Amino acid sequence: MMTLDADLVEATEEVCQREHLAARTRLALLRVEREAHRAGWGTRPPTLWRVEYDPGRHYVHGKFSYNNTGLLMATTAQCDGDLTEGLMRTALCMEIAREQLGEAGLPRHEDMFESDHPDERFYGWAFCSEAYALPPTADAMAAARAGRISEHPDRLLARMVTFAARDGLTWWVVRVQGEPVQVAMWRPESDKAPTGVVGHALARMTGAMVGNVVPVPPLAPVAVPDAGGWISGACDGPEAEA
Repeated sequence: MMTLDADLVEATEEVCQREHLAARTRLALLRVEREAHRAGWGTRPPTLWRVEYDPGRHYVHGKFSYNNTGLLMATTAQCDGDLTEGLMRTALCMEIAREQLGEAGLPRHEDMFESDHPDERFYGWAFCSEAYALPPTADAMAAARAGRISEHPDRLLARMVTFAARDGLTWWVVRVQGEPVQVAMWRPESDKAPTGVVGHALARMTGAMVGNVVPVPPLAPVAVPDAGGWISGACDGPEAEA
């Protein structure tokens, strides 16, 4: 069975027992994954979610972003269906929007987010998608570099929710088909710690929304696991029902 790193999962559980905001964040991200899971494997395209929180009540919830999911689909189509490149272009579009608003007089460190509720604040961007995943073996890494993850005999179908929070934390919710859902949280040891495309792009999106004050880790020069030991690639569709 393929799982998230056990130490990360255990450490996340301990943090959630101590900190209300972490516990509520985990619950909100699990709700995003559960909604997709109830719809069934292979029934929904990748989606972007705006995560909001109430600092006083530590209330956290995710809201499906129709406009930005549409932007992601458009940029992905422009890249011949390359979802990772679509994510990078979506991040660039948000950064350009932030720059244009800055030129129009918006203070650099002011949120672009406006909520219907005065106590809610923007917390970060989350991305939900399904992918084929492989164990981090030498053979799997070679398949990833060659773009043949979907052809590898050890591939498994997984759903992942990745969240880049404005406090610098990265969260993952992972469900492998036929296995229980898992949650892990990670804070990079430094702003220079490399990451995969999803984490990098989401950090850029969150930074653009809050005024570029969120550390954005650089992209790794080669394919790296995005979730504590995973190598993942875009999935064309399900192979079996859950």
